[in-house]
Amino acid sequence: MKVHPKLFLALLGAACPCAFAQPADIGDASRIPFVDQSGRDAYLKYLESRTHKAYAVCLGGAWAYQSGRDSADAAIAATLDVARKNAKGFPCAVYAIDGQVVTRAYLQKLSPGEFRKALAAMEPPARAYADENRDAGVPVQRVLREQKLHAPTPTDVPGARVLTTDGLRRALAGAAHPLLVDVRPQPRATIPGAHVNNAIGIDFSAGAERAAADFLAHIAPDKATPIAFYCVNWECWLSYNAALRAVAAGYTSVYWYRGGIAAWFEAGLPLEPR
Repeated sequence: MKVHPKLFLALLGAACPCAFAQPADIGDASRIPFVDQSGRDAYLKYLESRTHKAYAVCLGGAWAYQSGRDSADAAIAATLDVARKNAKGFPCAVYAIDGQVVTRAYLQKLSPGEFRKALAAMEPPARAYADENRDAGVPVQRVLREQKLHAPTPTDVPGARVLTTDGLRRALAGAAHPLLVDVRPQPRATIPGAHVNNAIGIDFSAGAERAAADFLAHIAPDKATPIAFYCVNWECWLSYNAALRAVAAGYTSVYWYRGGIAAWFEAGLPLEPR
């Protein structure tokens, strides 16, 4: 997919009055999220390399850069291709293009108010990310899926509403913002303010339904409270299961963020390390 650098700058560089909006200095390798020292050392080499070039990071700690390309578009495409091969399934995003850091998504712990202001000030994501709208023809399922949980999902979930990345951004920026529940196991970073509960999507023991209901009652005693569930991407059934459980527990404003952390990360939206 061709991704012009001006799109990154328009999307990720939107004006915002909070500290979150200040981009990292291009020469400051310490601000690069998730990577180890080898990734920071490689970034210093990236800075010395020929344009056009791009540097990418992945949630699992992988990184990549490509340089000496005919255009920034070509550098971005080549870098993401290498990064994704190294990423072992974790989502990746561009950190820098040529001489400019193009993301403001990392390593900032925001208060809830700052988070909402940051989202409201950002340009809306200009496209679907991480195949979040992809339709693989999977039929809607009304019961929990207990096997092959990493597989294409339906495009709808009974009793819940599906959110795109921009839909979640707008919902979280609003006054009646939903509670977030990240159902991935031991996430390294999550959307700011999210509750983390892996069991609600993958525990199928005798007491799992009661445990799920107890968890939901703890974070949202009022069953009219909007709650949005997410996991890795559109090929993760954990959040689908969690949404079904919330509906079964009587919650009336259930949302499923199908694109998950992969779509959020690729869109350059705020993340909070855990």
